[in-house]
Amino acid sequence: MKQVPSYNKSVFSTKSLASGLQLYKDLSALGDVIYLKKDKVYAVTSYAAHMEVLNDPETFTADQGVALNKQANEVPEAKVSVLMSEGEEQRKRKAWYMKPITQRKLKDIKDNISESCENMVQNLAEKNEIEVVKDFAAHIPLEIVSKMIGYPEKGSKKLLDWAFATFNTFGPNNLRTLKSLPGLIFGLSKYSRTLNKDNVLPGSWSHATFKAIEEGKLGEDEGRAIVMGYAIPSLDTTIQSATSMFELLAKHPEKFNEIKENPDLIRGVVNEAIRLSSPVRGFSRVITKDTEVAGYQLEKGKRVLMLWSCANRDPKKYPNPDEFDIHRNPEDHLGWGYGNHRCAGEHLARLEMEELLKALCKYASRLEVGNSEPFLNNTLQGYKSMSGKIIPA
Repeated sequence: MKQVPSYNKSVFSTKSLASGLQLYKDLSALGDVIYLKKDKVYAVTSYAAHMEVLNDPETFTADQGVALNKQANEVPEAKVSVLMSEGEEQRKRKAWYMKPITQRKLKDIKDNISESCENMVQNLAEKNEIEVVKDFAAHIPLEIVSKMIGYPEKGSKKLLDWAFATFNTFGPNNLRTLKSLPGLIFGLSKYSRTLNKDNVLPGSWSHATFKAIEEGKLGEDEGRAIVMGYAIPSLDTTIQSATSMFELLAKHPEKFNEIKENPDLIRGVVNEAIRLSSPVRGFSRVITKDTEVAGYQLEKGKRVLMLWSCANRDPKKYPNPDEFDIHRNPEDHLGWGYGNHRCAGEHLARLEMEELLKALCKYASRLEVGNSEPFLNNTLQGYKSMSGKIIPA
């Protein structure tokens, strides 16, 4: 049995988060499984080790929470969420969550999203400079998706702040977590309890969920967890993925030209952009029994942290993993999770990114990026701002 190597710094410290990709390279170099001494948690790095964990939900369970602190795991709506449940309960909740965002349902809004993307790209191409995160990447999530979620206007304006804070709370009890917990507990969670069938937008996803609560098809906390779940993962993750895709296309103009000439590449390019950006760092699981992963012994009762960026850049899985390969089409990337806990909003996020890329291919000759400012978050990774330009076709 191999001894689990230790990493003696917190992967959630400001210095670690600011180091970006180098952090994941350093962790992966230690082994497929490592022990994060400061954070008191195991972590898996290789793609194969991730598969061992993710394919065994009985040994590595999410039903005791996926955050690294008790407060976030004990929020009532969190405890009954799709993210923090397993088995039949999780499947039922996920089925309800996905009712409005199946591939079939999304066909009804595809034309609306496509038209909005085209209009937005044409308007931005007339400007000397754009703010890529706010002007380009956040357009569809805030202008269309937030309306489909159906929060009243007062809540919609705070969605991004609440979502960002919620992702911070999945970390350990560090300063970022402690500063963000009020945003989850006294912000989004408290606000969700003021919502009901009569004050959300008629015909919205939230409205349908409250009708299900009223009809006894969903429990009160279950339904409110679903309403919160529409808001949290549908914004920041897609925004950061779209920002990274814009940056990749700008830095590889020859590849952008090839995509423009061959639109069949678009789906694979979206997969590759998600693989490289891995907007969610990863979530944890509780180990329910002494077990073994990749030849390392793991102790019952401890947590194991999955690190999507390590898995998505594993050279044993993806040759030349740091290369933006528009022909790779890594459909098995872990940027959207895996299995029952694979992102329920994947089809919506994919639709948004594909339509954004189609619009760029149609109306832009090339893209440019300038100064950028990354943000620091315990769970999300991406950019607070990025200057850029769309050169019209």
